[in-house]
Amino acid sequence: MIEISDFVHHGTVEPEVVEAFRGRVPDEVIELWETYGYGSFASGFLRVINPPCTRRSWRIASARPRATASRSRSW
Repeated sequence: MIEISDFVHHGTVEPEVVEAFRGRVPDEVIELWETYGYGSFASGFLRVINPPCTRRSWRIASARPRATASRSRSW
């Protein structure tokens, strides 16, 4: 694995998460989780996340009503 010199560690990936996703995600993702854990790098542009938590966040966000903007367009 390449070294990520600016990795900011946010937490350790739980063994249950690693096992639940082994064979479902590329081996490189498993290695990244085991080596670095959760965190970010590239000035926060890239994040190593917890998929179950993120999936719940997406469901919650998608369940919220969205504001709609009414605009009239004149072409």
